[in-house]
Amino acid sequence: MYTNEQLFVWDLDKLRQISQNPHPRNLLDGSAILRRLLTDSSGPLLHKAAKGRDFKPIFRVIGSPEGDRLLEDIFASGAVTFRYSNPDPDALKEGAGMQLGLDGFLARKIHFVDGKPITIKEVINFCANVAGGVHAGQPSRRDNAEVLYNNSSNVLVNGKPFPVESIRSIIDITIQALEPLYERLRA
Repeated sequence: MYTNEQLFVWDLDKLRQISQNPHPRNLLDGSAILRRLLTDSSGPLLHKAAKGRDFKPIFRVIGSPEGDRLLEDIFASGAVTFRYSNPDPDALKEGAGMQLGLDGFLARKIHFVDGKPITIKEVINFCANVAGGVHAGQPSRRDNAEVLYNNSSNVLVNGKPFPVESIRSIIDITIQALEPLYERLRA
């Protein structure tokens, strides 16, 4: 009924609204949109809307490969079991940033919980599939959903469970990365 391009534009419009008013229900709704745009098992809407348009999104995140390796070593040692991080490079004025494609962005480790690395994709899917973005469900061991579920209530950031608060930065990064395609489709 509606084209993939129209749905893509509407989804980015909605993400902008959520970014302006990031309360928990909106952030969970944002996780459903992120799942549809970026991780859907039937094929991300991003790929469908970009088909034939020579568009490769660039996701800007905070960090560096060297810093990532150092953190991995620290957590592998067992000395630290939890770390929350904000992947948005605009969160720190002087922060070093990296540019990633979609696969690299989704695989980006942003948290360590019980010593396990948690990726952006796992946060999106947890918020959409377990926390209530699409439906509230029971967590599985797959994709660290059980680890996130067991620790979400214990760690609040800005008054929200940390995975839900993480969606705010993921939305902002996604809007920036997809803006060029959005502008092309609106023209």
